[in-house]
Amino acid sequence: MKRKKILIVEDEALIAMLLEDILTESGYNVAGPVSNGMDAIRLAGEEDPDLILMDIRIEGDLDGVETTIRIRELYTIPVIFVTAHSDPDTYKRAMRTEPFGFLLKPFNANDLTSTVESAIQRHQETQI
Repeated sequence: MKRKKILIVEDEALIAMLLEDILTESGYNVAGPVSNGMDAIRLAGEEDPDLILMDIRIEGDLDGVETTIRIRELYTIPVIFVTAHSDPDTYKRAMRTEPFGFLLKPFNANDLTSTVESAIQRHQETQI
């Protein structure tokens, strides 16, 4: 079976490295990481990932929510938001993009992998 590819969009280098390490150790291929919305949109098209892990507060003119809106206009790639910002307004904005999950920082490896596996499974079921 083909290894699933995850695109990481995270502007904190240590968090991006942690995500990459956990995902790689769990058997996933990793695209990125990238730290801004424009690179995320470009790489989503070039790499055709199975899932995107998207920080809400990223570098550049587009935040993670706006980046997700633009990606969803172009592709059917599921997105999980990975964020330390869980205030109600941010949560409501993010929910409008119909994400496949939220992962609050700090997270552990089990939380990450179970959220990723669940999102990929749910997305596959909607594609049938």
